[in-house]
Amino acid sequence: MAHQRWNVVLFCIGLSLVMGVFGTSLTGCVIRKGSPTTAEERRQDQESKAFVDSLLPQILTTWDSGLLVDHATHSLLKSTPPEAVASMFKAFSRKLGPLETYEGSYGMTRTVKTRKGTFLVASYKVVGIFKYGPAEIILKLIHRDNQWKIYQFQVNSEALTVM
Repeated sequence: MAHQRWNVVLFCIGLSLVMGVFGTSLTGCVIRKGSPTTAEERRQDQESKAFVDSLLPQILTTWDSGLLVDHATHSLLKSTPPEAVASMFKAFSRKLGPLETYEGSYGMTRTVKTRKGTFLVASYKVVGIFKYGPAEIILKLIHRDNQWKIYQFQVNSEALTVM
């Protein structure tokens, strides 16, 4: 019997926000696939991973919504105001508890070219063991003004489905 996994989405920007960030159409969008090939691409890939591996344990240990807000894009905060982030983090804290083990991040950085320009975006999956169960966190980042910003933060855990 197939096991249905329930996902709770903290933030999911959806296609409309992606289109807002990268232009009104994804037609003609080029995404670099595979491993980074140039020294600059490898550097950006290492930088985005270091950002995630440094920031996420800090956020997840106490479910610090302020830290997420400080590192979120304007678009993310427009769709999910800081008060809503705080409310959701309180719920995650009750259902999952504090982070006990950070198992690292897996993902990579890609270059996206659109009519509005070239962007660096990164996608990561983070696995954490919390007091009341494991969770998978999906992160999407964008590099703007020489810094990484979070534009998607999604928490998936069966512990969140328990009533």
